[in-house]
Amino acid sequence: MNATLSSTTGWAFVQTDGGTNFFNPTSPYTSPGVAAPDSSDIIAFNPAGWRTLTFDQEVQNLYFAFVSMNGNGYRFDRDFDIISQATASNPGYWGGGNAIKKEVLIGGKTFYELQWTEGEPHGVIRFKGAFSTLSWENPVSENWHGFTVGIKSSSNALQGVSGEFINSNGALISATPTLLVTFDPTASSPTTLDTTTSQARLTDGDQPIGTTGSLSLYDADRSDQISVTASNVVASGITTGIGLSDNALRALLTVTSSDTASSQQAKVNWQFTASAQTFDYLAAGEELVLSYAIQARDGQTDSAAATSQVTLRITGVNELPQISQQGSDTSSTAVLETNAALSASGTLTVVDSDRTNTVTVSVRNVAIDSASTFAGSLPFSTAQLQAMLQLGDPAATSTTLPADAGSSSNLPWHRDCRSVTWTALWRGLR
Repeated sequence: MNATLSSTTGWAFVQTDGGTNFFNPTSPYTSPGVAAPDSSDIIAFNPAGWRTLTFDQEVQNLYFAFVSMNGNGYRFDRDFDIISQATASNPGYWGGGNAIKKEVLIGGKTFYELQWTEGEPHGVIRFKGAFSTLSWENPVSENWHGFTVGIKSSSNALQGVSGEFINSNGALISATPTLLVTFDPTASSPTTLDTTTSQARLTDGDQPIGTTGSLSLYDADRSDQISVTASNVVASGITTGIGLSDNALRALLTVTSSDTASSQQAKVNWQFTASAQTFDYLAAGEELVLSYAIQARDGQTDSAAATSQVTLRITGVNELPQISQQGSDTSSTAVLETNAALSASGTLTVVDSDRTNTVTVSVRNVAIDSASTFAGSLPFSTAQLQAMLQLGDPAATSTTLPADAGSSSNLPWHRDCRSVTWTALWRGLR
């Protein structure tokens, strides 16, 4: 496998044939299934800028070992997990430190940052998904920080990555280096599902929502045919008001395997669909996270299931409140004109599916019904007529209600006016 590395700015040095092994001590780069780099090959940068790795074929399980990352940080265009890193008791070449992952939105695009918090971070990250290009920005200049990369194939065999290091003008900088993080194969079940976490972001709205994706699947036993299931789902974020059981949430995701009895490599295809009303309870900006566990089995009784994960992040939008007449609610009344004060009362139902919102209700206007037979001059202005209708308890010109989709008859209304010598019907509460 070959790769090309380009950069918009210069570099500190490229070491491809011996020299100081900055990956020693090895503990920051060692974790279950991953050994430290077995050579001193490294590419080091100083100035801030963008870098891009381009592979001549699609890769997955790409490991990225970093040395002496300080305040410069890394801003990647692909998601990753931190696999291992230096600590005070297990330092790297330049000492111990700490780095964290943070997801940021810049110009409408999501980036995944490896951020410095203290000391001299050294360690390994693993990128999620399958791809043929990887880009990142070092937003701050720092002298110096370096990296090397390697790939663990789905068959547990290490694929070495070699390539040319070129500058932004396309000029060759170094001889072809060998860049790799070694992998120590460990025993596993016949079915090996990649460690990818498929993720998608969806925005709730007035239309059904849905998306699709896939995971890579490998089984050394060609004759085994793999079955896949979404075994469970965990909901996090804003879950109050979700209104669906775990089984109902799990049913929103379907998974299928493209494996046959004669293939070793296949895909786990997944599809997520939900109706337009499913997540209406989310207010604008609120987020629900659904994490689905995907299991793959090869049908052999002595084999454990391979697992991976699909994560859906669903963001709410503002849903307009609704006012209606339910049950014993009334939206009109007839009052016989007498010398006594005229009054009437009733209720309406106001709901807002965005449960964390509050709803303010007020009398907007008043209109004389076209069927009215009153032909005289009204003794009141429109504003005075409007003020005769009040809402809530105690009665006022406006009232505030909690956005509870389960409420009914929650808006009392009251009409109270002094004795007059005419009869009129009006409407217009909204």
